[in-house]
Amino acid sequence: MAFLGYVLPVILLSLLIASKGLPSLSRSHQSTMSMKDYLRGFKEVFSNRSADACLAGSALSGAAWMAILVYGPSFFRQQFLISTGFVSIVVLVAAACYTSGSLVSGRFVKRLGRKLLTVLAALFAGIFAISYTNLPDVWLSIAALFP
Repeated sequence: MAFLGYVLPVILLSLLIASKGLPSLSRSHQSTMSMKDYLRGFKEVFSNRSADACLAGSALSGAAWMAILVYGPSFFRQQFLISTGFVSIVVLVAAACYTSGSLVSGRFVKRLGRKLLTVLAALFAGIFAISYTNLPDVWLSIAALFP
């Protein structure tokens, strides 16, 4: 019930934002694309080395974040004997920081460049992901989840 109390308002808010913010298209304005056009688009994306690198980096970054979400709570409960309720709050705050960081990082692309920003973000994320499991203090370890 606690999870539903969190998810239900978020779902309702996202539905409201989507219904108000997204433009509606009538049937006459929709473009018609064949399956051949879709496959050609995929072929163009997969034949571009830069796009392939972005997809691979995004997949690996997502996998690392999912590993932290899956194994992090168990680590904190076993290593520091933290309650389930507190760990769930830590995970929610970490998810909010990840989401807001993803949104805010787009503002730095013009200043630093895509490649440098991606490399720096991956470097810091890797350092903090490794360090949170090796820090002896619970608060330092939790803080390492929010780079």
